Amino acid sequence: MSKKNIAVRLSPLSLLTLTACVNSDSVNNFVSTAGLASGSAFLGPLKNALVYIDYHDASIADSVSVRTDANGRYTLETLNNNYTIVVVTDGNTIDNSSGTVMSGVTLKARAGSTVVTAASTMMEESG
Repeated sequence: MSKKNIAVRLSPLSLLTLTACVNSDSVNNFVSTAGLASGSAFLGPLKNALVYIDYHDASIADSVSVRTDANGRYTLETLNNNYTIVVVTDGNTIDNSSGTVMSGVTLKARAGSTVVTAASTMMEESG
């Protein structure tokens, strides 16, 4: 029997039962360590893009925001290791590979990522 067939045959109730088996202590007690999140925002290097930390997956800045430098680099302070890096482009953001204004794009990456790209966004959004 293929994995696809097994997944289709699982009822919602059985999935709920499996979810209940997760140790809630391991979910709620993450390691709280302050540090720095440094990396690059890249579609081509994104100059002057807004970067912030989101701790609650609410797409709201939970930290001071910074702007990327001419090479798309940023550094932010973090409170713990459970966050998402969010990069937002606006009318002040320049894609340095083409020299054009890049507005209206939101990119995301998981904690610890050093590059925030379209690929990291797809991975973060899909879980």
